[in-house]
Amino acid sequence: MSEQDVLSVTEVGGAPSVERQEELRAARAANSAAGRAPYERVRIHTRGEVEWIMAEHGWSGQESEYVVKYELIPQGRTVECANFCGAWMAEIDLSGMVLRRANLSGANLVRANLRGIDLVDSDLSGADLGYADLSGANLIWANLTGAHLREANLAGARLVFATLHGAGFARCDLRGAVLTHARMNAATLLGDIRLDARTRLRDIAWNGASLTQIDWSQTPRLGDEIQEQFVPAEHGRKSGVMPHRWEAAARTYQQLAVVLREQGVSDAAARFAYRSQALQRRVLRQQRHYLRAGGSWLLDLISGYGYKPMRSFITYLLVIVAFALLYFVLRESVSPALSPVDALIFSVTSFHGRGFAPGEAVSLHNPLTILAAGEAVLGLLIEITFIATFTQRFFAR
Repeated sequence: MSEQDVLSVTEVGGAPSVERQEELRAARAANSAAGRAPYERVRIHTRGEVEWIMAEHGWSGQESEYVVKYELIPQGRTVECANFCGAWMAEIDLSGMVLRRANLSGANLVRANLRGIDLVDSDLSGADLGYADLSGANLIWANLTGAHLREANLAGARLVFATLHGAGFARCDLRGAVLTHARMNAATLLGDIRLDARTRLRDIAWNGASLTQIDWSQTPRLGDEIQEQFVPAEHGRKSGVMPHRWEAAARTYQQLAVVLREQGVSDAAARFAYRSQALQRRVLRQQRHYLRAGGSWLLDLISGYGYKPMRSFITYLLVIVAFALLYFVLRESVSPALSPVDALIFSVTSFHGRGFAPGEAVSLHNPLTILAAGEAVLGLLIEITFIATFTQRFFAR
């Protein structure tokens, strides 16, 4: 039998039969003689075979890199990681299994059931995970450099601090996934991936990864905003609890807006930048900077922080009409009395600082004059805001 042929299976589940154990030992010996990884190009069919192989070698998948480096090594103990480099494990069911620090580089895991698997600190570089179910998988600190994940299900998976350089996520389901601090590069493919309001993207190192093939309309908000617990603390590593979650979420939106704007995805960038400002206002309230928070709220109301120009136009119309009504109520304070049209024209001219005294000479302490002066000041502030809004929306890209 050729080393590249699929080895026969004598038992579907549980521990492999004696004959199958001998086949696996022979394949390992042949690979060792050829200078290859123990199970490179060896077909592994079941969870029972994986568990037997690990017991055969004394491999453990329970310890993270932190435990090995800072607890076991100082005690004089060594823990060898599981080595399934290049193994053929397509359609295998390893759901819920603990395989921390495992070497699965170049492994074939197409259509594998890896739901809830613990692969903390594992090496999956170059692995083929196409159509695999990785929902709820723990991939913290995992190396997925060059991994192929076409249409893989990563819903709810934790990819915190994961290395995703050159990984292909074509049509992957990342709804509810946690990619906090993940590291990507220009070769990372994010084509037609699915995100939702539970996906977390805080402090990702995008490094030129293209975001243009993502439908950002499906994610008006991100999970960084609604979740307080980001990543559980593990041993000596920093806890993921974010006491200032609004500040962290605002930073997430701002980081994403910057990258999207650089790549020409202006509408989504404007939406996320606006959301960042809105959350920053919550931060100001938490910090008891009420005056600044009030000013921020007013700027949002008038112009949407420069990202909603229509608000400026609506504010302009409302102020003009409101003061026109006030002028009409006080129409008897001048002679001849103001008509509705007169009140509207007087409001427009006062708003733009071009006011004039209607009718006969009007004293400076006349209520109509005082209102006109107030409208002129308010009009100046709104005009400044409108200009800033127009510049931000159409020229700051």
